[in-house]
Amino acid sequence: FPVTIAGWVAKDKDGNVIHKESVCLGTDPDMSNNVTEYYAALLALSYLSNGHTGYSVALYSDSQLTVNQLTGCWQCANPRLRDLRSKVLLLANKFQGVGYFWIPREKNTEADDLSKALQKRRKPKCV
Repeated sequence: FPVTIAGWVAKDKDGNVIHKESVCLGTDPDMSNNVTEYYAALLALSYLSNGHTGYSVALYSDSQLTVNQLTGCWQCANPRLRDLRSKVLLLANKFQGVGYFWIPREKNTEADDLSKALQKRRKPKCV
């Protein structure tokens, strides 16, 4: 099975990068793109919850499903996604507020580039 990698970028309100990271999630055959998107959100919010909880967060994702499930516009029937959604929403409670926004994949190049760079390594370290 191919290695699954989640990449994310955190920026301040002026667009300056605070932190960026790509993480290998393993080779689970059930690791869908939607599961990966939820993990990216979890990793970003987890990082930001250490020292940035006094702020509001705008979370951008190129997954319409993830954004619409997090905003409550769409139901979440898949048990695995429902569990991840609950974890994201629980972390979101630590902030002044969290908004979830969909962006086209073409505008999410920084996170995608991080994932691709780690994918190209011969033996990426997986968690």
